[in-house]
Amino acid sequence: MIFSLHSKFVRNVHVDNKIPKDSKVKKYASIAKKSEDPLKTAFEAGLITKKQYDKLVKENKKEEFKTKKETVLEKKEKTKKVEKPIEKPLFEFFISEEKMTNKVSGKDEFILFNGKKLCSLMDLYIAIDNMPNEVFSHHTKEGRNDFSKWIEGVFNENKLAKRVNLASSKEETKAAFLNN
Repeated sequence: MIFSLHSKFVRNVHVDNKIPKDSKVKKYASIAKKSEDPLKTAFEAGLITKKQYDKLVKENKKEEFKTKKETVLEKKEKTKKVEKPIEKPLFEFFISEEKMTNKVSGKDEFILFNGKKLCSLMDLYIAIDNMPNEVFSHHTKEGRNDFSKWIEGVFNENKLAKRVNLASSKEETKAAFLNN
């Protein structure tokens, strides 16, 4: 309300930089540029009564309080910790994730035909996607499966090793890692 009152007088005063002949508005215009409180200026210029001034000040304080309260509430909302619902994984591994990510080193690492080193079962699971068919075929020739031997020999995961040994493609090998 204050701002509409102020803008009403400012509009009257500043349109084409012409100051209306009304002496009250002239007085308001001369001090409005210097004042930070347009209500007080309007009151001092005699444009509003003391009663109107008090009412507008009271309304302005209510508006300021509402604005401050809304700002505080908005800040509280932003800082609230959002609890995310527990999401079920898209898939589960046949063995624990801890065993899947257990890293080995040195002589226990698996070195692919193309020279890439695998240090965990997770590395193997991920590498299968990007592995060239020639490399995959080299390690899964008829009668032998280097991946299953590594899984059994280094990680002692006999059940997983048997599942991988039965696989005949990259897709089946990846599927052997999953609980289905």
